[in-house]
Amino acid sequence: RAAGRMTDRVTLVTGGGTGIGRAACLVFAREGARVVAVGPDEAALKDAAACVQDEGHEASWIVGDVRRSEDARRAIEATIARYARLDALCNNAGIEFAAPLHETPEDKWDLVLDTNLKGVYQMSRHAIPVMMRQGRGVIVNTASQLAFVGARNYGAYCASKGGVLNLT
Repeated sequence: RAAGRMTDRVTLVTGGGTGIGRAACLVFAREGARVVAVGPDEAALKDAAACVQDEGHEASWIVGDVRRSEDARRAIEATIARYARLDALCNNAGIEFAAPLHETPEDKWDLVLDTNLKGVYQMSRHAIPVMMRQGRGVIVNTASQLAFVGARNYGAYCASKGGVLNLT
């Protein structure tokens, strides 16, 4: 492997089954990391892991909901059980909901904020003690340009990504 690559590192990617998370899994793997994809859709996670494996890299998956502390803890623990380390956490899981603020149902607001912001908190709070014990680790949080500038009908999404930016 080329100098500077993450050979033998372990990276956990939330939202790793689709979209940017799936692409992140491929990028981390191409840089030499063993990748663990986490998300709610087992079929998508299996497919993402297969794409990484088809390129000759190691990948696994864990079905879980980043909004739930128990699922976040379980994802971290399963990664440690399998690889004995966690070098990077890529908090990427995210969802959108579009509607004028006054027409946004509270359950949709909660779903977006809980997934996009609380999920970063849940995963990080379980990963940080592991990284502290190891004496190293990196957390990468995915926000959006909408963390800086709002967009019409995306109040919950913009608020969540602004929260991610400030939490980071």
